[in-house]
Amino acid sequence: MNLYQTLGVNPTDNADVIKAAYRRLAQIYHPDKATGDKEAFQQIQEAHDVLMDPARRARYDATGSAARRDERQELVAELAKMIITAVAQCANPDTVDPIDQVRGQIGLAKQQLQANRRTAERAIERTRTALKRLQFKGQGENLVALMLQSTIKNHEGQLAGMDEAEKRADAMAALLEDYGYTVDPRTPFEWTRSSWETRTA
Repeated sequence: MNLYQTLGVNPTDNADVIKAAYRRLAQIYHPDKATGDKEAFQQIQEAHDVLMDPARRARYDATGSAARRDERQELVAELAKMIITAVAQCANPDTVDPIDQVRGQIGLAKQQLQANRRTAERAIERTRTALKRLQFKGQGENLVALMLQSTIKNHEGQLAGMDEAEKRADAMAALLEDYGYTVDPRTPFEWTRSSWETRTA
């Protein structure tokens, strides 16, 4: 039985439906109730905790696993890859600070996320305005309105993803402060001349 089945909801149901299903089941299975079942309640609680957390729910939908990740370890590993890449790509590790380069990359990523956020927020505002002003005089379902509502949900999902990405960027920037790098105090020209003189001596 998966987490959605545990709560008796569908994978497409929103947070309000999930919360209502959890409360209904908790009234039955909470250990303090006459009909309580500790094991069943723990399963219900876990399903609620995972599915009410957008990041954990997205991870569960993608992998089928509800296990918590060691997020700090993952961030450190990702940061290490960025630093290693910066070292590999820099022209001269004696005179170029790869830590500072990674710090700049994280800053640029945050700027792009903020720009994307503004774009998504404007799109939501425009779509909501259109939905409010849309008039439907036909019979049956208003398919255009349904599509506009779906568009809004998609943009809201994008915003949630951006929130998660921005939190990760902030966490990585904080972790980066634990690292330093000492560059050669000589100018690149002085370092190049010194290296040439050493090779030709």
